[in-house]
Amino acid sequence: MKNFLSLVLVLMALYTQSQNNPIFIDGLTNEWQEEYSSKYIDSDNDGEQIELLTLRITNDENFLYISFTLQNELLLNNYNSLELFIDSDDNSSTGNAVGNIGAELYWKFGDRHGFFYKGKDQTKIYHNNISYTSLPTVTSTNFELTIALDAIPDGENQLFTAEKICVLLKDANGDQIPNAGEKFEYTINSSLNNSFEPLDISRDKQTDFRLMTYNVLHEGITDPERKEYFTRIFRAVEPDIITLNECWDVTAKEAKEVLDEALPLDNNEGWITVKRDGSSITCSRFEIIQSWNVNPGRRMTATLINIPDNRSDRDILIFNGHLKCCDADDIRQREVDRLVNFIIDAQTEGGEIDIPENTPFLLAGDLNLVGNRQQLQTITHGEIINTLTYGNGRLLDWDNTPLQDVISSHTDEPTAITWRNNRSSYWPGRLDFTIISNSALEARNAFTIQTEKMSSERLAEFGLHAEDTKEASDHLPKITDFKIIESSSIRDIESKIHIYPNPAKTILHIDHNGFDISDIVFIDAQSGKKIPAIIISENRANNTVLDIKKLPRGLYIIEIKVDNDYTVYKKVIIEGVK
Repeated sequence: MKNFLSLVLVLMALYTQSQNNPIFIDGLTNEWQEEYSSKYIDSDNDGEQIELLTLRITNDENFLYISFTLQNELLLNNYNSLELFIDSDDNSSTGNAVGNIGAELYWKFGDRHGFFYKGKDQTKIYHNNISYTSLPTVTSTNFELTIALDAIPDGENQLFTAEKICVLLKDANGDQIPNAGEKFEYTINSSLNNSFEPLDISRDKQTDFRLMTYNVLHEGITDPERKEYFTRIFRAVEPDIITLNECWDVTAKEAKEVLDEALPLDNNEGWITVKRDGSSITCSRFEIIQSWNVNPGRRMTATLINIPDNRSDRDILIFNGHLKCCDADDIRQREVDRLVNFIIDAQTEGGEIDIPENTPFLLAGDLNLVGNRQQLQTITHGEIINTLTYGNGRLLDWDNTPLQDVISSHTDEPTAITWRNNRSSYWPGRLDFTIISNSALEARNAFTIQTEKMSSERLAEFGLHAEDTKEASDHLPKITDFKIIESSSIRDIESKIHIYPNPAKTILHIDHNGFDISDIVFIDAQSGKKIPAIIISENRANNTVLDIKKLPRGLYIIEIKVDNDYTVYKKVIIEGVK
């Protein structure tokens, strides 16, 4: 009898009407579509320590995807009693007997390991044995995870050997999905393919600057054995501004020498670099006006950079952060409280720093957000916790809205992780961030590079080698292209362009009040993918109606060309037809 994986591959080759299942592992689950997934809704208030609410399952050609929601927040990779069981051979008499299934896979989230059962053998396994990934990395009530369909946990035997599987999510101290005596079955659909298309890393010509943030792992950029890997990555990306972390014993001068050799500039000065704390070096093609050590003794540097006048009429304030790692929620909270305090000082007259109103600013770096979600909430929403020390917080963006957490997909795989280490019990996570004042900055394109996932043709196209990111660092380079939202004239135009309804399901109206609009494009706010708009009807002077029924659910930026001179951006939430 042919094994299950071979059967799946044959079916996929023969099935002519494959369906797109646009799963993106970012911890949000906005793109999950009901028609491609099975869902179980748990009974209310039947848990003791953990109250389970929902469990969903779907798949594509490579992975089984599972998402679940809880009543209260927890940290998935530590300090919990949550367990996952999968009967992957459709045989309740084999594997680990639990409930009324026989589980070949038993995964203990809080212990960061599991067991694989084959016959009478039990094998202890870790995330790398089954290509397990889950997000978010911080506390949450909502998680999503992946397990490879072709996983061979013990190095010899396949995990999935049947199309029909049973899944049990259980709190070892109480609640479970499905309820006792029930089975939650799912049939792996061999016609489901992920709709993800590889991202182009070429620079958008309309952007003003490209930012790369990169934890280089223990002075990696000056390590002679790793120099070639970093060089190829720098040359492929060609950033304008780089925020480097873990440059413990690397000086600003040494970082400049590395970049001047890897990416020589057409000027007399070359790269400009600054190091004001023990880990972080900020590197710029442009003039650095001033820099500050935001929190002496900690790892946070602020740098004011002069963007050339032919790109923007404003400077930009860059925060390069490397927050305290691991079990240090209290320290991280104080670090981000101080960051918010510093930004408020910058926005108000007097104190340590003053910047003009509407100055773009962003935070980039290895933020090590691996514990309480509050630290991310403090950054995006300005919620200072230690108010006696750092004062009261407030919303930080110039338009009195939260800052934007720019979540970027890998160029060649639909996941948002930025760190992975197969020698660690911790599974891959999103540790590296770019968080922006999106009233003044537009993230036009964002991506993360993991070269070992790229095809040979794509590697050759960008001058990269398969081993580059693996050998360079345990972190991955995260890149974002930015357009600076400019003067009052464009703001006046933006105020007269209206979209509705928002959120929208099937159609979207654009009122443009006498302006001529064209080249309307939807930009997926998570992946950066651009999708041309479908126009139903058009009144060139007043109203244009768009068909959005085929757009997956999620947050989008609508790019609209106005009078062939200006580009306007509007945010819209697409709820989807179902």
